[in-house]
Amino acid sequence: MRITIKLSVDFALLAQLIFKSGLLFAQDPELLKKLEQYPDSLELHQEFIEQSKSNMDTLISQYEKLREKFPASPTIPYTLGKALFYRSHPEARRWLEYALEADSNQAEVYMLYGIDAGRWGDYQLGTVYLAKASEMEPENPDYAFYEANSYGMYDQATYTEKMNAVTRDFAGDGTAAKALYWLADKETDTLKKIAYYRELSERYPIGEFSFARSGMSDYFDVLVDSDLEAAEALAKGIWEQHADSAWLPRLRGAQKLLRSEGLLKSGRTDEAIDSLSVAVASSISAISRRAVLLKADAFASQGEQRRSMDVLKMFFLANPDIVV
Repeated sequence: MRITIKLSVDFALLAQLIFKSGLLFAQDPELLKKLEQYPDSLELHQEFIEQSKSNMDTLISQYEKLREKFPASPTIPYTLGKALFYRSHPEARRWLEYALEADSNQAEVYMLYGIDAGRWGDYQLGTVYLAKASEMEPENPDYAFYEANSYGMYDQATYTEKMNAVTRDFAGDGTAAKALYWLADKETDTLKKIAYYRELSERYPIGEFSFARSGMSDYFDVLVDSDLEAAEALAKGIWEQHADSAWLPRLRGAQKLLRSEGLLKSGRTDEAIDSLSVAVASSISAISRRAVLLKADAFASQGEQRRSMDVLKMFFLANPDIVV
């Protein structure tokens, strides 16, 4: 006796699952034919690669065949190498090398190769290629920045020298603002860090430069620890000029800390402690950290060492990501 079992299959869903797993490789065969007719068409390559993004191994295999047919074409390895670069694919450098073999006058390819080398830990090799890109197009701020930044992994002195050169040579450009931001971010000397942030704030309006906007938040945090009056002035200026809601709690927090410091200096310790208790709950981590340190100092000044230690312990246990 034969038993027949009927299976209910959602073929649309099955096809979708197969596609997502990479087993289905949907390409327009006519597009491949066009590509073989016009192997140096960037537009056709981009369309072909876009169709193939779910199966890079098959795409690489197809490009191997294209390269065999058109060994002198720099476009074939360039377009694949660039696509692989932006996907952080380990084969990217091999194809970028092919592109340079076909045409060594491609600054962008040197840049991509250099960045990819650094991505995989070959920092000094990356610098060599990035320097070549910068040498070929010295007026390009991106190439100058990437070369300078590459030294940061193994030569801090040259990194600082080159990044400062970017801020001078491309003054007024967004890349110079980016260089100032990273110089300030990586600087360990507080006075130098403040100098970088101050230059960033004076030369690059936050409404026009994204790195200036990000840098001012970090600048404020540094000033909270080193110069509260300057921190308040910075927050007040940004709030009044831009009405940026993120800066109102910074302004109010700095004002509360200044008031608390004034109370401590005048000997009104209990009032200062009450004021600081409010500031500790600030949503701005730099404010809450400075407030808890002042509060601990206030208790210590009264001889209440245990309460001082308890304040610190409770805060940093609750906020392990905040460092002093």
